[in-house]
Amino acid sequence: MRRQNWVIALMTALLAVTMFSQSMVSAQSQSIRWEVWDATYQINGDGTVDVTERYVIDFTGEFRRGFTVIERDLFTFLDNVSVSSEGIEYIQVQGANEQANTFVVEESAGQYEFQWFFGPVRNVSKEFVISYTLHQAIIINAEVGDRFFWQPVRPPEGVPVLDAEVRVILPPGAEVDMEIGPALFGSGRFEVAGDLNSVVFSGGDIWTSDSFEIGVRFQHGIVPSVEPPWQAAYEAEQVRADRQRMIQAWSSIIFGALGFLTLIGGLFGVGMLWLTKGRDPKTGAVPEYLERPPSGLAPAVAGTLIDERANMHDIVSTLVDLARRGVLTMQEVPQETLGIKMGTDFRFRKVGEATESLADHEDRVVKAVFGGRTERDLSDLRERFYSHIPGIEKALYKEVVKEGYFEESPEKVRQRYTALGVAGASISGAIFFCGLFLGGDLSLEIVDSLGIAVLCPLIAVFLVSVALWISGGVMPAKTRKGAEEAAKWKAFKRYLENIDRLKDLNDVNEQFDEYLPYAIAFGLERGWIRKFSRIETTPMPGWYFPIGYPIYGDFGGGTMRKAGDGGGIPSLNDMSEGLGGGLSSMAGGLTSMLNTAGTVFVSQPSSSGSGSGGGFSGGGFSGGGFSGGGGGGGGFSGFG
Repeated sequence: MRRQNWVIALMTALLAVTMFSQSMVSAQSQSIRWEVWDATYQINGDGTVDVTERYVIDFTGEFRRGFTVIERDLFTFLDNVSVSSEGIEYIQVQGANEQANTFVVEESAGQYEFQWFFGPVRNVSKEFVISYTLHQAIIINAEVGDRFFWQPVRPPEGVPVLDAEVRVILPPGAEVDMEIGPALFGSGRFEVAGDLNSVVFSGGDIWTSDSFEIGVRFQHGIVPSVEPPWQAAYEAEQVRADRQRMIQAWSSIIFGALGFLTLIGGLFGVGMLWLTKGRDPKTGAVPEYLERPPSGLAPAVAGTLIDERANMHDIVSTLVDLARRGVLTMQEVPQETLGIKMGTDFRFRKVGEATESLADHEDRVVKAVFGGRTERDLSDLRERFYSHIPGIEKALYKEVVKEGYFEESPEKVRQRYTALGVAGASISGAIFFCGLFLGGDLSLEIVDSLGIAVLCPLIAVFLVSVALWISGGVMPAKTRKGAEEAAKWKAFKRYLENIDRLKDLNDVNEQFDEYLPYAIAFGLERGWIRKFSRIETTPMPGWYFPIGYPIYGDFGGGTMRKAGDGGGIPSLNDMSEGLGGGLSSMAGGLTSMLNTAGTVFVSQPSSSGSGSGGGFSGGGFSGGGFSGGGGGGGGFSGFG
């Protein structure tokens, strides 16, 4: 017995779940396809309009009612409502009891709503006919003629009317005024009957958001010349709307032209500013290649002159140049834990005071590396060196100005024009943002009154400011002396870049060490080291000591050799053979030192923000008629 009760309970639960699932599927699979919307508007001699609307609907899923809403803005009231479907006349009732073949009419201050009930239908196509009479729906005007203006198609949200045909029939004796012709706002077409007594409007694929409004004008005096009570307000609104459209049209022209002129004039001004202030003077002929430095400029100063920027390449080139000149040495130091090599550090040793006076930027580099010490590991400079970068860069800019290559610091010029561009873009962008998102009704009212073109000048100012912002980077201009000097140094740079094509590297191998600081300053260090590391006779830089090669004697007069070897400065090939690796072993260590230095020098504590100068990048280190809108009959329809 108990088992039977369990079976019954289980079957009941399964049945309930099945019914619920079916109901959910049914609800989710409901859809309609609005095949046809035909409407006839018969304008009678007494001024009333008899309306007949015919719908053909394909139902998917279960439906039992339909509805349509008509906005009451261009008529006084309606009556004589009837609903039928496929020969069955529906009965009007009071209150929606949802009994099949009945309908209700509900009136509110601004609209009428019809609802009709047809019992449950599923997956069928049905036809419905709705009829009603409009009262005082004609605009009366003795001067230009009487007009009927309406929005006849009211599709539901998300469901288009695939085919629509609307016929307007005038009273006997009335003719369509062809001086302006019938009006159709939206996509579609119309055809006037030969006797001018009727017009047929047609269209398709009409959505809720689409405008499908019609208008017909005919001679005054055919219908009673009594203005409907809503006409004065309607015509005043149309006058206001026409005036608003005129204002918007003119404002579109004025503000659009102002924006266009601002944009074109501003961009032209930025271009002329560069031509007159930012372009380097023309120089005389310079050889394509120069095999020797054209002057005694320090590598960092030459690099700053060429690219008009003091950067990390220039700082590291200064460090290497100081090493070449006997101020310091560099040594690879193994990092070990419990006898296991974990990596490589690099140790800088100050080997004596410089034999000649150091330039300001060189003195700053020495102080940034050593401080008051004579020895410093590269790893110890992490998150410390960065604070010295702005001062070193400033010293380099002062140097190129002092030499007469620039009238003022290139960085100051960049900052000035960039600041102007940023300020203009920020102010115009802030006004746009605040006006659009924070201005509320006032902003919407201004845009609605003057049109979207009112924003054109503001957008133009923003774009011109962005152009000035971007062009700030190319605004520094050299003097004639600076342009000529830069042209010569660029020829020397091209020589370094193409030295393996221009020379036999065996014949110029001494230039590896001599020009290495310039290669670093020009961003060519990787290719420079790689090319000469393939030449067995390339002398090893006397200031760089890989692991296993201790320093003997003072750098100024001593040499670097592996313990137990004879005297003389070894070549790169000798060094790599002693290390037991390929020729690239030492070259890899030198490149690693340059890469690591570039990374360490710009590193800073996370709380310090972004560093000045940036790291290495690029080729080197890692790193009266009808007015549109407002037609009567607006509303919506649907089924459920």
